Amino acid sequence: AGAHLEVARRGAFVAVDHVGLDDDEHVGDAERVALVAELIDAGHLDRILLSSSATGVAKGHAGNAVPFSRVLTELVPALRAHDVDDDAIRRILTHNPSELLAVRS
Repeated sequence: AGAHLEVARRGAFVAVDHVGLDDDEHVGDAERVALVAELIDAGHLDRILLSSSATGVAKGHAGNAVPFSRVLTELVPALRAHDVDDDAIRRILTHNPSELLAVRS
């Protein structure tokens, strides 16, 4: 099994980052979609996070031209085309980040 499955199996979130970047340093969005589908198929829907990636400009790194909206305009339709339903997409986009950021006492 891949590292992403093991991370999710242990209860941690798996952040699928750099959506929209496809170069020598990053996997492409098609691979990201396959990774998300694999996590869902393995029962880890509640462990998936998506990110278009902070460009690093705040840290003095060169920025990129990928808009933050890429997750919604490109990746979500690709997930739908891969038979990921709207309830799963809603969970990934709203519930999972909310769970991650929840303050517990």
